[in-house]
Amino acid sequence: MPAVENKKYFQIVDQLAALRSAPPFGLPFKPALEQEFQQSHGVWYRETIKAAALIAAVLLGVGHVIQSFAGVWVNPYAEAARFVAMALLMVTCLYVSRAKVLTHQNTLVFINGIISTAAIIALCMSYPTPYKHIFYAALVFVQVFMFGYIRIPFNQSFFSAVLIVIMANVGMYADKTPIGEWFFLDFIIVAGTVLALMMCYRQEKNAREHFLKSMLISMERDELKRSHQKLEEKLSTDPVTHLLNRRAFEHALLDEWNTAFQNQRKSHLVAINIANLKRFNEIKGTEAGDTLLRAIARQVNQIMVEAGDAAARISGASFCILISNCSASELTRRVTRLHNSLLNLSCLQDERLPHENVQLELGVLTIEPSPEKDSRDAIIETFKDLQPVKPHSIVSQRVAV
Repeated sequence: MPAVENKKYFQIVDQLAALRSAPPFGLPFKPALEQEFQQSHGVWYRETIKAAALIAAVLLGVGHVIQSFAGVWVNPYAEAARFVAMALLMVTCLYVSRAKVLTHQNTLVFINGIISTAAIIALCMSYPTPYKHIFYAALVFVQVFMFGYIRIPFNQSFFSAVLIVIMANVGMYADKTPIGEWFFLDFIIVAGTVLALMMCYRQEKNAREHFLKSMLISMERDELKRSHQKLEEKLSTDPVTHLLNRRAFEHALLDEWNTAFQNQRKSHLVAINIANLKRFNEIKGTEAGDTLLRAIARQVNQIMVEAGDAAARISGASFCILISNCSASELTRRVTRLHNSLLNLSCLQDERLPHENVQLELGVLTIEPSPEKDSRDAIIETFKDLQPVKPHSIVSQRVAV
């Protein structure tokens, strides 16, 4: 694994270990990681905010309908607060449904929760007993929606919970609630608040732990994929020239063979052979021999331009090039370019070399794939009639029958 990714991987491991023993107010990550976490929950926030806003608006509306059937009179200001809260909730639902990018979602939830709380408290102050007790208890549902269902961060949830409890107590004080009822309602609200915050803490911690584990699994999977690719490359590549080896080239040729047969087109194989490479190594050394092989490979790479082209060192002194989807004139141009570049290889410009024994040979075979033929036989066929790479020499081109 690269050094940078190693560092990030172990940072996530350390963060996961710290998260498992983190206190409620120590859950947030460092800024960059926290941003990734929030972005990963974008779809979740969108759907839960939309559902919670819709359900809350329906519940407020159902409360109005039940109130009408029960013949309960409510202060007009309290009714106005109810309908303002319902309108805001519906606007929130519409905004979340249509917004391409949802930003400041936690602030949006907080505003909706506080306004809904204010509307419920206004209704409590207008309703007679026991209706007002039911609505005070309904504040617990507001917190369950905010902290347990939508799951805004625990730090913001705690601040929102304290504010809601304070608003409820101010409402009961302004409503001159008897002390016994006050304590009873306070107990329900505070107990519900604690329960909702516990749910929030546990669910947020689990969500953050799952997020970190998913990142680790993803990084390990990517590293495994990279290792597999490196292994595949190592197994399919000639270590000296970094061209394909024969096994990998045969697979590439078979793929092109099938494609060419289906599309009724011709393909071309270009063969290069170093005559008496062993003699070359004896005269100049194996290191020079490897330099010659790499120099030929560089020239071979210059004439491969199509996605289906491939080249390989198929034996110690032999190269084979597959040229696909190429016209006759383009093939001639490319082979001529290759011929001229091989002719001028600096590795072979040495007076000590016996040119009659150590030289390059080049040949071209145009093939028409068919189901009766074997693509591997085409490689053998390409090397049958090679010509020495010399000035004004003609490169043989034959069509497989």
